[in-house]
This record gives sequence, C-alpha cells and structure tokens, in this order.
Amino acid sequence: MTAVKVSPDLRHGRVFVTVLGDLAQRKKALEGLRSAATFIRRSLSKRLHHMKRIPELSFDYDETVEKGIRIEELLDQIKHEGNSGSDV
Repeated sequence: MTAVKVSPDLRHGRVFVTVLGDLAQRKKALEGLRSAATFIRRSLSKRLHHMKRIPELSFDYDETVEKGIRIEELLDQIKHEGNSGSDV
C-alpha cells in the first residue's frame, strides 16, 4: 500500500498499491485485493471501534514507484551518455 484517500464523509476509501512484477502479476494482485475487500473491511471494523463507519474499499494500482524507477533509469542513461561523450 502506498496511499489511502478517504472521502470526507468516510464512506469510501481508495487504497493505492504497488505490485512489483509484470502486468499479469499486477492484475492478479488487484483482483485478489478486490475480492477480499469485504473481509478487509470487516477486519478493520473489529479494530477501529471508535469510528462510526468503515469506508467501502476500492483498490487501484499506483504507478508512482514504477514512474520513479523509469526516471532513475533515464537519468542513469543520460549520465552514462555524458561520460562517454567526454572522451572524444
């Protein structure tokens, strides 16, 4: 889980997750989380006694980590291209 956004009325919660792996693994993980949403919500209600209501949960893939990795790769590529160009 990378982030959770809860609506102001606490009725809905969007849970953002990152899954390391390929597209098929991401889809499988999200399907698993979505199918377990009721169980997770019930578990939360047992632990969060002080809350009036427990939000309905939805799960979404967070591309932030993936984008960060890509930016890091591009910066490394630029760095290596800059180093090889200085030898000329």
